[in-house]
Amino acid sequence: SDSELLLHTILHFLPKKNVTAEDIHSAVTEVMKIAQGAYSVVLAVTRLGIFAFRDPHGIRPLVIGSRESGAHTHIMIASESAAFSIGGFAVERDVAPAELLHVSLDG
Repeated sequence: SDSELLLHTILHFLPKKNVTAEDIHSAVTEVMKIAQGAYSVVLAVTRLGIFAFRDPHGIRPLVIGSRESGAHTHIMIASESAAFSIGGFAVERDVAPAELLHVSLDG
């Protein structure tokens, strides 16, 4: 599928060990230079957090939202804003075309 192709392309640009958030940023930047078409991607990287990006032309939607729960802010990223109301999330904004978001483990 196209998702698997994007993942393998990102992996091609990453170092084999000790990947950092900066490494992912660089890899995604390189992928955006060569990937054509419409895409929005959310990557969960266990020790670094969540990364989300969309194609440079902004064809595919990608939205970020949040909700407060006590002392914590929960972040949600989805392709459709309708998904936010189910969990009580408020829509913050659209992810901009070619924007890469990083939600670290500490928020």
